[in-house]
Amino acid sequence: MNQLNEIPTPASGYRVEEMDGELLLYHPQSTATVYMNQTAALVWQLCNGDRSVGQIISILEESFPDLDTEVRADVLVALKSFSQHGALKS
Repeated sequence: MNQLNEIPTPASGYRVEEMDGELLLYHPQSTATVYMNQTAALVWQLCNGDRSVGQIISILEESFPDLDTEVRADVLVALKSFSQHGALKS
């Protein structure tokens, strides 16, 4: 997911759950679990199969202009993690 025009689409069956104060992306049938920070949770919510990677980055940059972190890098790391765990369709 390095191309800004790629459209990340969630694989079916994954859901976000909170457990002991941590956010998890969980697939009950495969027991795949991805631990997420707040930024990754926002990225997941924005992955709807319609928005491109570039659009997700723009939305987060506009919504949180005072973030001290590099939004683009955070988004790409989150998407890579989702892909590695099978949470995004290839």
